[in-house]
Amino acid sequence: MNVLIRLYDFFADHPWLRRGVLAVLVVLLVLSLMRLRFREDISDFLPDSEDREQLMHSPDAGKIVFIFSLVDTTLADPDRLCDAIDAVPLPLQTLPLEDEAARYFRTLPYVLTDSDYARIDRALHPDSVHRRLLERKAWLQVPLSGMLVPLMAYDPLNLFPLPQTNGFTLYDGYMFAKDRKTAFAFYTSAHGTAETQRNSLLVDSLTAVISALSCDYPDVSIRLNGAPVAAVTNARQIKRDSVLALTLAAVLIALLLYYSLHSWRSLWLIVFAVAFGLLFALGLMAWIHPEMSLIVPGIAAVLVGIAVNYPLHLIVHRQYTLTMRETLQQVLSPLLVGNVTTVGAFLALLPLRSVALRDLGLFCALMLMGTILFTVVFLPHYRFATPRFDRFSWVSRLMDRTSSWQPERHKGILALVAALTILFAIFAPRVRFDANLSHINYLTAQQRADFALVERLMPKSTLVTDSPEQWNRFWESRRDTLIARTNTSAEALGFRRGAFLPFEHLLSDAPAPSPDSMQRLQQTVTSSLRDSFDYIGAVCSLIVFVFLWLSFRRLRFALAAFLPMVVAWVWILGIMGLTGMQFNIVNVILATFIFGQGDDYTIFITEGYLTPHSQGEEQRLQQYKNAVILSALIMFIGMGALIVSRHPAMHSLACLTLLGMTCVVVMAYIVPPLVLRPPFLRNNKK
Repeated sequence: MNVLIRLYDFFADHPWLRRGVLAVLVVLLVLSLMRLRFREDISDFLPDSEDREQLMHSPDAGKIVFIFSLVDTTLADPDRLCDAIDAVPLPLQTLPLEDEAARYFRTLPYVLTDSDYARIDRALHPDSVHRRLLERKAWLQVPLSGMLVPLMAYDPLNLFPLPQTNGFTLYDGYMFAKDRKTAFAFYTSAHGTAETQRNSLLVDSLTAVISALSCDYPDVSIRLNGAPVAAVTNARQIKRDSVLALTLAAVLIALLLYYSLHSWRSLWLIVFAVAFGLLFALGLMAWIHPEMSLIVPGIAAVLVGIAVNYPLHLIVHRQYTLTMRETLQQVLSPLLVGNVTTVGAFLALLPLRSVALRDLGLFCALMLMGTILFTVVFLPHYRFATPRFDRFSWVSRLMDRTSSWQPERHKGILALVAALTILFAIFAPRVRFDANLSHINYLTAQQRADFALVERLMPKSTLVTDSPEQWNRFWESRRDTLIARTNTSAEALGFRRGAFLPFEHLLSDAPAPSPDSMQRLQQTVTSSLRDSFDYIGAVCSLIVFVFLWLSFRRLRFALAAFLPMVVAWVWILGIMGLTGMQFNIVNVILATFIFGQGDDYTIFITEGYLTPHSQGEEQRLQQYKNAVILSALIMFIGMGALIVSRHPAMHSLACLTLLGMTCVVVMAYIVPPLVLRPPFLRNNKK
């Protein structure tokens, strides 16, 4: 603390040096900012794993579905839809059954049952091989047999169960829904789903093609769907939500500060402090991790509510002192302790397996470090009007009433809090983790309906076993003989050489270790959620408690500042258990906000109780409470701004964080006085 006081004195005597240092820092950060690039993929929140990479680069990941349907849904005119497909100036794939067949047959070792193996064994009679191939050849003469061709390459003897679908049909070589009112064609993006910026350009180009085609076919509705399209939709919604939330938060916070401080100059100084923190974070991120997830700065609306606290506390406390030097001596300790614990809580995200969560932790930590740097080094040297709260404004009245509230003196309130804490502790273990990735992706209503339609039509299989051992044992003694007989009969019937190589590979090659990357990824996400939740809660609480103990130097004082967050955490989990709210891969960082921001409130409240206890200045407690109330209002606005987000991930984070911080603020008022001034001691004192 003394170092910062001496630095304040030095810069006060050398103002041009201070201005020069600040100017150089800003220029360097702006130049660094040019290196920063944003990744527009919600999957960055998924844990790093082989399954994630397989999904991002699988054939399905780049598949874009063109959906053709008549505007008049009561009509069925398949010829008109076929003409529209043919008019698309792109190499569309009208029957993607080969890819679907390959995927289906790769899962066979995991889906066959004992009865399937018994039936296959009966079908392997020497005389049946030639007969079955002859039947397959006869099928090729049937019109619309194109659906059978991809299956024949993998199953020329009709040994295996066919993939199950809820019904598609073929018409003139095109894929239709059963009612023939909807047709499908497919286009493959070369960028998978990870390169959202390039897919965005591709989707725009495809949309332009559709718009031009609609002039010639006004009676046909053409829509795009698929993973690349969904990724672009998510990225664009995140951008819109981020701009909206940040704008709304900035406007509302500015209005609240103005009506509280009645000083435009003070308001602009607070804005400069937060802007410097944001520039500081982005500038350093450009060197540490040049590619950052787009959703991270989108959460900055929440972070603004935290960062504003630092310059706000300095300005608010200035009204109670004669000089800025005296103000610094009062607030430096709680400001720095609060900042260190908050930064430490966010840095606890760095070891997590999710790229976006690591980016978020580092970005938040850097932004708060930059804001506190500006607040304690540069801000004290700017002249601003000493804030005098208008006693007749609604903000002042709210602050007066809230700061004078002493719930610890009301036995009924304490009994109610104790009862609710016990109740919530009982329901806390019921909290669940939502690993369904579709719940954190934004899709329009039409896209969701189209996804459901396409999913119903595609071949699918049900996982039965988790090991290919039975498959390997079954074919070990039958494989070579069956392949030889099949090739001999195929040559005799006129099939070209190598026509059934996929069948030979299916029997010969060892299958993949697991059939479904998505299923494995869901399991990985569930496990990662639980691990991240336990880790974040444990590490954040440990960091905060250790720094509180080191700062206050007495266990009792550290407990007074720490216990409100523990009780609040019990309340949060209990309410979630009662209401059915769930953690997901985004809002699981709630613990970071609780222990990062919540300790700022409890530190100031605790300092407020300690100061009159040691110096007899009861007015100081009111001073600290007023600062906390205004800070909490700003924090709620910053977090509440994300409520307007339509993106599920950002909206769920806002809902859960608002719930959590409400519990923390309430407990910050109730718990510290119970620890520092127990009722029985107050009664004895009287």
